[in-house]
Amino acid sequence: MSEELRVKSDEFARARAFVDARYSFTLVERRVVYVVMDEVRRRFLGRGDGEFDVSRDCELRIDTVCLGRIRTELDEVCRALEGLSEKPVFIAYGGAVLEARFVSRFEHRARARYVDVVVSGAVLPYVAAFASYFTVWRLAVAVSLKSKHSQRLYEYCSLSGAGAGVKGGDCFWDFCVGVGELRYRMMLDLGDRYSKYALLKKQALCVAQEELKGLYDAGLCDLYFECKEEKVGKRVESLRFCVYGRGMGAVKVESLGFIDRVTCIRLWLEDWLTVYKRPEYLEWVAVMVMPRLRCCPDLAVGLHGELAELKRKRLSRKGRADIARYIVGEHLMLD
Repeated sequence: MSEELRVKSDEFARARAFVDARYSFTLVERRVVYVVMDEVRRRFLGRGDGEFDVSRDCELRIDTVCLGRIRTELDEVCRALEGLSEKPVFIAYGGAVLEARFVSRFEHRARARYVDVVVSGAVLPYVAAFASYFTVWRLAVAVSLKSKHSQRLYEYCSLSGAGAGVKGGDCFWDFCVGVGELRYRMMLDLGDRYSKYALLKKQALCVAQEELKGLYDAGLCDLYFECKEEKVGKRVESLRFCVYGRGMGAVKVESLGFIDRVTCIRLWLEDWLTVYKRPEYLEWVAVMVMPRLRCCPDLAVGLHGELAELKRKRLSRKGRADIARYIVGEHLMLD
């Protein structure tokens, strides 16, 4: 196996290990994980500066505007960060099991625009690997889900598609998992609540299935799944997930809400302006553009439309950056 293929294989194995990790996070805690994962992606991925140092924690400063897109009040976010700093995550990789906390510490000062979060260096390589496979669109879908079970099963379906080489268009893939293994992964094996398959099916599988199918039919999600029960006698021993997907290019632009449009605007600007090489542009986006959109949400529709049109044009990075700054300045009346 070539070195490049070996690295890709190792990265996918780490991503798979993070998806299969055992933890019991709430809906809001998982949404915060997605925001942190997005920040790790933007800060580190694509820089080409080597492996993560697993011996070092990762300090991130997350803008409260970014946190606002998970539709959760700031005090709930802080409680979620507290939970992430206390609850263990069990990651099986390389014949060993790692027990760690997702967040080492966090701090939010009164009236500050930022929350400082320190991600444990032990889990960082797995988070980064998963972020490299979990696209920006899929991140937006996951944040919008209303059930923690939908979040976990959406991750399983997404990464199983990546493992099968599914890259877009109308497609189908499947994977099989034992009922006991699924309970174990999702930490539903503690207590008696999900000890009976009928309850697991009703309160977890069906809830996730209905939510993802509804979003898919509305053009707001890239996949949904159906479950086929595989029995030994009368007992359901395993489940075959049949996943139906399409590329996220099929998402209906007119169905995007304010949060989705603002997220796209921020991601496009940060990419085109190469903000991590130009701190002044990072500050311009965070301090000028995002607060202006938050104060005047009606402006987001027109700005998103013009930037989406700009994205379709074949321009150099500098040309696109210059035009984008002009468009934003005109729409938001910025100097």
